[in-house]
Amino acid sequence: MANDPSQSDDLLRRARAGDADAPAVLFEHYRERLRRTIRLRLDRRLSGRVDSSDVLQEAYLEASRRLADYGRDPPLPFFL
Repeated sequence: MANDPSQSDDLLRRARAGDADAPAVLFEHYRERLRRTIRLRLDRRLSGRVDSSDVLQEAYLEASRRLADYGRDPPLPFFL
């Protein structure tokens, strides 16, 4: 899917239409890539106290809350 933005776009359309599974599929696709990004960017002073999975979970919750707004006017590609 990373090389095919139309699949991400399709999942975003399905999510806006009420398909409850679409956001989970979309987020799952990017999970490992996002986890690696968090590990690279997380300040070393925090990494001993904060797990990248916790940061990722919080990001998913926030993304889920904002998904409808993003779908109406996506300023950036979904992954970003």
